[in-house]
Amino acid sequence: MKKIKEDKSLEKLFSELDNTVSKLEDDNISLDEMIVLFEKGMKLVKACDEKLKKSDIKIKKILTESKISD
Repeated sequence: MKKIKEDKSLEKLFSELDNTVSKLEDDNISLDEMIVLFEKGMKLVKACDEKLKKSDIKIKKILTESKISD
């Protein structure tokens, strides 16, 4: 399974995750296909989590730097 590209936007990652979940919900796929899709989904979840954590760090930094001292 290929690694998820880190330069993808969060929206693109969510879209891919949504498509992967939709495929997993299909009753007509084999167990082997399910496993491959599940692995892809987990990698997408991890990539989304990393993007959100990086964004959170940036926001906290901006807020900290923008505070005015009394």
